[in-house]
Order: sequence, then structure tokens, then C-alpha cells
Amino acid sequence: MRDGILAALEAAASSDPMHAVTAAEALLPAAGEMPGLMALFALVARDIMVLPFDPQRRLITNQDRLTELETLATAIPPQRAARLLERIAWCEGALQRSVNASLMLQTLLLETSGHLPCDPLTTPWLGEEEAGT
Repeated sequence: MRDGILAALEAAASSDPMHAVTAAEALLPAAGEMPGLMALFALVARDIMVLPFDPQRRLITNQDRLTELETLATAIPPQRAARLLERIAWCEGALQRSVNASLMLQTLLLETSGHLPCDPLTTPWLGEEEAGT
């Protein structure tokens, strides 16, 4: 699953937004595996966020994937990785409700790669109670 996350983030970082959509579809696990996927996604996103600030590489969880993480960290700035962590937390909660996992992953990757702006998606990602409606 971790290889799939790294591959999906690499595909999403390309200049073609359809690579992000295709990567999301390839990453989509069985319904029961979504919580595990989101937990691994959070670890990878955290590593990408921390990497530029950890020259000794002591805080990196996925040490065996350091080369891939360094490549991703050049494509995904720390602020965007932090935003990805926020989105993953939202996704984990959304999995408890009725959510289209495929659309959720597609949007997550498109936004992370910068193919979609972050701020305009705030309200659609929030539930009615969170959006104040």
C-alpha cells in the first residue's frame, strides 16, 4: 500500500492532472482497507512535510523510502504537505460517513499536486455542520 501512495503522489506531481486521477483509481483499495490507507498516507505526508527541516533525516518514519520522499519533497512544498495532513484527517472522519472514496482520493491528489487550488475546496470538503450551514 505504501508503494501505491508514493507512486500516486509522484504521478500527481506531474504536469498532467489526469495522472492524479488515474493514480487515485489505482490506489483505491477495498472498502475495509481505507482506514489503513489513510494512516499510511498520513505517515508519508508527515515525512514530506518534515524532510526539508530535518537535515539529519532522524525524524523520517519511512527511512527505507528516503530517495522517493526527497523527490516528492521537492515537488510538494511543506505547506502543501501540511494541508495534505489536514485533508487526510478530514478523510478519516469522512470514512465514518457515506463518502465516495474514489472521488475523495482524486480530490486529495489533485489538490496536493497543486492542480486544484486549496482555499476554494474548503467549503465543499467540510460537512454542513462544519461549514456553518
